[in-house]
Amino acid sequence: MAEDLINTLFGLEIIDTAPRCREIGCHNPADNAGNGRWHTRCSKHHRALYQNKNGYNDYKGHKKEYCENLDGRLSFKCTTTILIPDQLEVDHIDGDKSNDNPLNFQTLCSCCHRYKTKINGDRGPLEKRRYYLEKLKKALEEQSGIT
Repeated sequence: MAEDLINTLFGLEIIDTAPRCREIGCHNPADNAGNGRWHTRCSKHHRALYQNKNGYNDYKGHKKEYCENLDGRLSFKCTTTILIPDQLEVDHIDGDKSNDNPLNFQTLCSCCHRYKTKINGDRGPLEKRRYYLEKLKKALEEQSGIT
Protein backbone atom coordinates (compact mmCIF):
# COMPACT_ATOMS: atom_id res chain seq x y z
CA MET A 1 0.00 0.00 0.00
CA ALA A 2 2.73 2.50 0.97
CA GLU A 3 4.71 1.60 -2.16
CA ASP A 4 1.63 2.27 -4.34
CA LEU A 5 1.21 5.66 -2.67
CA ILE A 6 4.87 6.54 -3.25
CA ASN A 7 4.57 5.47 -6.91
CA THR A 8 1.48 7.63 -7.30
CA LEU A 9 3.04 10.66 -5.58
CA PHE A 10 6.21 10.55 -7.62
CA GLY A 11 4.58 9.52 -10.89
CA LEU A 12 6.57 6.31 -11.28
CA GLU A 13 3.65 4.57 -12.95
CA ILE A 14 3.56 7.36 -15.55
CA ILE A 15 7.25 6.85 -16.35
CA ASP A 16 6.61 3.16 -17.06
CA THR A 17 3.92 4.02 -19.63
CA ALA A 18 5.75 6.98 -21.22
CA PRO A 19 7.10 6.63 -24.76
CA ARG A 20 10.87 6.53 -25.08
CA CYS A 21 13.09 9.36 -26.31
CA ARG A 22 13.54 9.28 -30.09
CA GLU A 23 17.24 10.22 -29.95
CA ILE A 24 19.40 7.28 -31.05
CA GLY A 25 20.93 5.47 -28.08
CA CYS A 26 18.80 7.25 -25.47
CA HIS A 27 16.48 5.01 -23.47
CA ASN A 28 15.05 7.67 -21.14
CA PRO A 29 11.29 8.26 -21.01
CA ALA A 30 9.92 11.13 -23.10
CA ASP A 31 9.20 14.42 -21.35
CA ASN A 32 5.60 14.93 -20.22
CA ALA A 33 4.11 17.91 -22.08
CA GLY A 34 0.97 17.99 -19.92
CA ASN A 35 -2.68 17.41 -20.78
CA GLY A 36 -1.96 13.75 -21.50
CA ARG A 37 0.57 14.56 -24.24
CA TRP A 38 4.25 13.66 -24.50
CA HIS A 39 7.20 15.35 -26.16
CA THR A 40 9.09 13.14 -28.58
CA ARG A 41 12.32 13.42 -26.59
CA CYS A 42 13.42 13.09 -22.95
CA SER A 43 13.77 16.31 -20.96
CA LYS A 44 17.54 16.51 -21.61
CA HIS A 45 17.20 16.21 -25.40
CA HIS A 46 14.01 18.31 -25.54
CA ARG A 47 15.79 21.13 -23.68
CA ALA A 48 18.84 20.88 -25.96
CA LEU A 49 16.62 21.04 -29.05
CA TYR A 50 14.66 24.03 -27.70
CA GLN A 51 17.80 25.94 -26.72
CA ASN A 52 19.28 25.63 -30.20
CA LYS A 53 16.21 26.50 -32.29
CA ASN A 54 16.64 29.42 -34.70
CA GLY A 55 20.39 29.25 -34.09
CA TYR A 56 20.15 31.10 -30.77
CA ASN A 57 21.07 29.89 -27.32
CA ASP A 58 18.71 29.60 -24.38
CA TYR A 59 16.98 32.95 -23.83
CA LYS A 60 17.55 32.73 -20.07
CA GLY A 61 21.25 33.31 -20.76
CA HIS A 62 20.30 36.88 -21.65
CA LYS A 63 18.90 37.69 -18.20
CA LYS A 64 20.44 40.79 -16.66
CA GLU A 65 20.84 41.52 -12.95
CA TYR A 66 18.28 44.34 -12.87
CA CYS A 67 14.81 45.18 -14.16
CA GLU A 68 15.17 47.06 -17.45
CA ASN A 69 11.99 49.01 -16.67
CA LEU A 70 14.13 51.29 -14.49
CA ASP A 71 14.15 53.55 -17.56
CA GLY A 72 10.34 53.74 -17.61
CA ARG A 73 9.81 51.82 -20.87
CA LEU A 74 6.45 50.54 -19.58
CA SER A 75 5.13 54.08 -18.90
CA PHE A 76 6.28 53.95 -15.26
CA LYS A 77 9.62 53.39 -13.53
CA CYS A 78 10.12 50.14 -11.67
CA THR A 79 10.57 50.52 -7.92
CA THR A 80 10.93 46.83 -7.04
CA THR A 81 13.93 45.99 -4.88
CA ILE A 82 15.60 42.89 -6.33
CA LEU A 83 16.70 40.65 -3.47
CA ILE A 84 17.26 37.40 -5.36
CA PRO A 85 17.82 36.63 -9.07
CA ASP A 86 14.59 34.58 -9.20
CA GLN A 87 12.63 37.86 -9.05
CA LEU A 88 13.82 38.63 -12.60
CA GLU A 89 12.40 37.13 -15.80
CA VAL A 90 13.28 37.34 -19.48
CA ASP A 91 10.44 38.84 -21.54
CA HIS A 92 9.89 38.65 -25.30
CA ILE A 93 9.38 42.31 -26.24
CA ASP A 94 7.04 41.57 -29.14
CA GLY A 95 5.10 38.96 -27.13
CA ASP A 96 5.99 36.17 -29.61
CA LYS A 97 7.54 33.30 -27.65
CA SER A 98 8.88 31.74 -30.85
CA ASN A 99 10.98 34.85 -31.67
CA ASP A 100 14.21 34.05 -29.83
CA ASN A 101 16.29 36.79 -31.41
CA PRO A 102 18.42 38.29 -28.60
CA LEU A 103 17.26 41.78 -29.66
CA ASN A 104 13.73 40.71 -28.70
CA PHE A 105 14.64 40.07 -25.03
CA GLN A 106 14.37 42.34 -22.03
CA THR A 107 14.80 41.56 -18.35
CA LEU A 108 11.85 42.52 -16.15
CA CYS A 109 11.03 41.91 -12.51
CA SER A 110 8.02 39.64 -12.04
CA CYS A 111 5.73 42.63 -11.25
CA CYS A 112 6.66 44.52 -14.43
CA HIS A 113 6.51 41.33 -16.50
CA ARG A 114 2.95 40.57 -15.31
CA TYR A 115 1.90 44.15 -15.99
CA LYS A 116 3.39 44.14 -19.51
CA THR A 117 1.83 40.76 -20.32
CA LYS A 118 -1.60 41.93 -19.16
CA ILE A 119 -1.47 45.31 -20.92
CA ASN A 120 -0.10 43.94 -24.20
CA GLY A 121 -2.24 40.81 -24.17
CA ASP A 122 0.91 38.73 -24.80
CA ARG A 123 -0.94 35.54 -23.94
CA GLY A 124 -3.50 34.58 -26.47
CA PRO A 125 -4.06 34.84 -30.21
CA LEU A 126 -2.20 37.41 -32.28
CA GLU A 127 -5.45 39.24 -33.01
CA LYS A 128 -6.06 39.68 -29.29
CA ARG A 129 -2.54 41.06 -28.81
CA ARG A 130 -3.03 43.53 -31.65
CA TYR A 131 -6.33 44.62 -30.10
CA TYR A 132 -4.64 45.34 -26.76
CA LEU A 133 -1.74 47.16 -28.44
CA GLU A 134 -4.18 49.41 -30.32
CA LYS A 135 -6.12 49.99 -27.09
CA LEU A 136 -2.90 50.92 -25.25
CA LYS A 137 -1.81 53.30 -28.02
CA LYS A 138 -5.22 55.00 -28.01
CA ALA A 139 -5.13 55.41 -24.20
CA LEU A 140 -1.63 56.89 -24.33
CA GLU A 141 -2.65 59.32 -27.07
CA GLU A 142 -5.69 60.43 -25.04
CA GLN A 143 -3.57 60.79 -21.92
CA SER A 144 -0.95 62.92 -23.70
CA GLY A 145 -3.74 65.09 -25.18
CA ILE A 146 -5.12 65.83 -21.71
CA THR A 147 -1.77 66.73 -20.19
